[in-house]
Amino acid sequence: MILSAVLVFFMTMVHSYWFILLVTITVFVGFDLFRPAVTSYLSNIAGNEQGFVGGMNSMFTSLANISGPILGGMLFDIDINYPFYFAAVIVALGVALTMFWKKPENDPLQAVSD
Repeated sequence: MILSAVLVFFMTMVHSYWFILLVTITVFVGFDLFRPAVTSYLSNIAGNEQGFVGGMNSMFTSLANISGPILGGMLFDIDINYPFYFAAVIVALGVALTMFWKKPENDPLQAVSD
C-alpha cells in the first residue's frame, strides 16, 4: 500500500506516455492483487460474523465506487492533479490506520475478563 500511495502521487509528475502507462499498470495490478487478500483476511478474522463483515466490506466498496468518481471529477475540475493527490493522501491514511490500529497480542483486558 505504501508503494501504491507513492506511485499514485508519482502519476502527477510523469509526462511521458510510457511512464504513465507503466505507473498506471503497476498501481492497478497492485490494487487488484490487494483486494482479494483483504477480503480473505477479513473473512478469516471475522469468526462467526463473516456475513456481517463481508456485507460491510461490500458496502464500503460500493460507497467508494459511487463517491470516488464524483469527488474525483469535482477535484479534476479544479486541477488535473488534485484527484491523484487526494488518492495518495487517502491511501497513506489507510496505511497509517493499518499500522496503528492493531489488536494487541496480549490484551490485558481479555485476561482480566477470563
